[in-house]
Amino acid sequence: MNTTSYNGSNDNGSPFKSLADLKDVHTSLLKKRGEDFAVGFLDEVEDFLRRGSALGVYLDSYNERAAGQSLLDYWVTVLYRAKRTPPDATLAEFDPSSSPILDDGICPYRGLNAFQEADR
Repeated sequence: MNTTSYNGSNDNGSPFKSLADLKDVHTSLLKKRGEDFAVGFLDEVEDFLRRGSALGVYLDSYNERAAGQSLLDYWVTVLYRAKRTPPDATLAEFDPSSSPILDDGICPYRGLNAFQEADR
């Protein structure tokens, strides 16, 4: 299967990095679906479902998980209607150990200290 993502970058089947990425690819697929199904379109949908399901390890908010699962459910239905058996499209359980470690040194906020002209 081709692992070139819907926006042209190579993703190697890795999970989406954020809900925003999932939504962007969902939108791209919707645009493709509006046209005649391109060759390999349903394969792209299956890849989307696998990557989207794996995204669950990064999502801890109920609202984000509900939004993500809703998008996955939509594409599962598309595959069923096309008479294809979809991959498991249930969001993976949240795993706090998989969250990226952010460098506190790049935080733009000064905390309770007043913002001075030199801080611009």
